[in-house]
Amino acid sequence: VNLCLFPPASLRTYLLAFLLWIRVSWNRRIWLLELFQHLE
Repeated sequence: VNLCLFPPASLRTYLLAFLLWIRVSWNRRIWLLELFQHLE
C-alpha cells in the first residue's frame, strides 16, 4: 500500500472503519456461537 495516496485524515478514517468492522464481525461471531449453543 502506497501511503502517499492517503492523507493522514483519510488513513485515520480507514483505520477507524477497519476497527469498527472487526468489532462488528467479532460481535456477530459471538452471537452466532451463543445461538448454536442454544440450539443444541
